Amino acid sequence: KIPAASLSVEHADMLERFQQRNQSMEIFLYMEAQTLPDVVGYNLVAEIEGSTLPNETVLVSGHLDSWDVGQ
Repeated sequence: KIPAASLSVEHADMLERFQQRNQSMEIFLYMEAQTLPDVVGYNLVAEIEGSTLPNETVLVSGHLDSWDVGQ
């Protein structure tokens, strides 16, 4: 349960331009959150045996069940 917020690419670019021009910025962030009931989630798992080191495992993960407003 980690609070998180996102910016659109356009707003992040705008803040970067302000910073590059040494313009002062003051940002206020107000957030509200709620805890929802637990739900069943599903994960995709695949295994591919390596040809060089078949006894070693590399795990790659990503959110397949989410959407980020900032993207």
